[in-house]
Amino acid sequence: MAYLLDDDVFVRGNRQNYSFDFCPAFWDWIIAAFDDDKLCSVEMVRTEIAGDDELSKWAKDRDDVLLPFDKNDEPSQRRESEWVYS
Repeated sequence: MAYLLDDDVFVRGNRQNYSFDFCPAFWDWIIAAFDDDKLCSVEMVRTEIAGDDELSKWAKDRDDVLLPFDKNDEPSQRRESEWVYS
């Protein structure tokens, strides 16, 4: 089973405890966990963290981590949203 990460994991990680210059091992672990199919995230996260900082630059190069959203995903996303809001 893979865990789906939203933008908050990346933003808080970068801004609080795991900045790129302080804890590069966190970012290496993120990539390794994605490679091992333990974590996943979606391309929309890239839009949400867009800017002109180190995190945004990192996200631009992470096609292996931030996966594209597919029209076939819409029904399952709708069910998840309904479950969350219920």
